[in-house]
Amino acid sequence: MPATSTEPTAAPVPTLAAIAADPSTLSPPFGQAPARSHDTPMAAACIGVAAKSLSLDRVRRRWRISYHKIGRRVVYREADLLAFLDRCRVEG
Repeated sequence: MPATSTEPTAAPVPTLAAIAADPSTLSPPFGQAPARSHDTPMAAACIGVAAKSLSLDRVRRRWRISYHKIGRRVVYREADLLAFLDRCRVEG
């Protein structure tokens, strides 16, 4: 008789393409955990721009998205990404 495992299986990790197509695939969904941080590719996928655009913005400061630099690592707080999206909102 084969042994059955009672350990829960881990949920599959979504790809960046899947997150870009549907940000609600994050667990918890994007915007519901403001203390969470994202690296450049994940932050770019969350706000719908290319990772290269975020890298260039750190130099050009066109969008003025706040970020943290820890050694070489750059992280964006989810609350800062949401604030950027709010600033881009156009009332119609």
